[in-house]
Amino acid sequence: MNGRICSVAQVLAATFAYGFISLSPSNAQEATGSGATIPTAVPRNGLQTAQDFALRARGEYDRGDFDRAFADYSQAIELDPKTVGPWYDRGMIKQRKHDLDGAISDYNQALAINPNLADAYFNRGSIKLAKQDLDGALADLNHGLGLRTNANAYVARATLRQAKGDVNGALDDYNQALIANATLPAAWLNRGVIKMSRNDPDGALTDFNRAIELNPKLAAAYAARAQLRETRGDADGALTDYRRAAEIDPKLVSAFNTQGRMRMNSFESGGLLTGALDGAIADFDHVLALEPTNALALTSRAFARGTRGEWNGALDDCNRAIELDPNLTMAYYVRGLVRYRTRDWTASVGDLDRALKGDSRNLDAWTCRAYDHMRLHDYAAAIEDCSRLIELEPQNADAYNLRSCAEVFLDNLDGAKADYKKAHELNPAQYPERDKANTTR
Repeated sequence: MNGRICSVAQVLAATFAYGFISLSPSNAQEATGSGATIPTAVPRNGLQTAQDFALRARGEYDRGDFDRAFADYSQAIELDPKTVGPWYDRGMIKQRKHDLDGAISDYNQALAINPNLADAYFNRGSIKLAKQDLDGALADLNHGLGLRTNANAYVARATLRQAKGDVNGALDDYNQALIANATLPAAWLNRGVIKMSRNDPDGALTDFNRAIELNPKLAAAYAARAQLRETRGDADGALTDYRRAAEIDPKLVSAFNTQGRMRMNSFESGGLLTGALDGAIADFDHVLALEPTNALALTSRAFARGTRGEWNGALDDCNRAIELDPNLTMAYYVRGLVRYRTRDWTASVGDLDRALKGDSRNLDAWTCRAYDHMRLHDYAAAIEDCSRLIELEPQNADAYNLRSCAEVFLDNLDGAKADYKKAHELNPAQYPERDKANTTR
């Protein structure tokens, strides 16, 4: 793991309304260039000065009438472009309206007038972070935090540091954020992810629980806790959390992908989950409806379809996955399995060759390729694959038995007897003792 389960965009969305680090508009003196107080309302006629428009705009802003506030701040700027408040506040309105370039322009003007306006650095940094300008965002956040402490800014900088691979710096920032404000769910969530990556499962679980307690609808926190529970062998708890994450955020691809995989695991192990296989395929369908080019989901659905005997659909999914990602080892493995079941043994060998180059410890791939070789009467190659299996898993009775069969065809009867005897020792129920086991074709 890289110590981060949320994307930059997810953390910003979970932490900052409209991407803001600071939601505070400028104070009265900044807004008007005077010590005037802000009235609850200002008549819409008789306005003459920039201060008049700024005062009325601030009242409109506070009431949520952002369109009128925008117009009045613009008028104030036209009349007096050297007062910082209207530039900063109009920048916030633009940020709310997702005019990010326009917001940066206004924050730039505000900072040209007042280089010590920390909130402008914070909000400009949050926009740069969302736009993946990591260096620019880091510079703004560093500058702002040098002026004053802000918990949200620490979270934003931690997220940025994670994106740049600085996990130690990210952990320090999350700690600082929680000292300043212990009610930030994203800080608990991503600190927990770092702890999980550092083999501190108890600390990670505590942080995930706290994130969920603070925000019961934070889907990424359920997904993170599910991942932790799965690694600790709590399959039921993990599946419950993945389901909750998927309910909260139907667009959280990772939750559906993993939930589908866990359903498949339950089906393969004879679990009691009703409709596990159908549910897995539905999960992968959902992912692909959101991300049609998700090669991993295509591969997973191919495996599920193959398990259900839908060979053509499985093959189509594998072909598409490989087209999208020619280096996806798992796709070659699954296609190799499908081709074995459809009696295309030569093509299956080719796919499994590619799969084993990517993952030389895939026991099922070695097994399937050995069976391919048997079907193709290449018994020497089958023996090589069985021998590799036994090297990787010395207690694999099936590998000894299969090698015994191949040795019979090569007239190595002594070797066949010895291997079958070993298979019997390892699994006497599956391979009963015989006086002349596997000595005839």
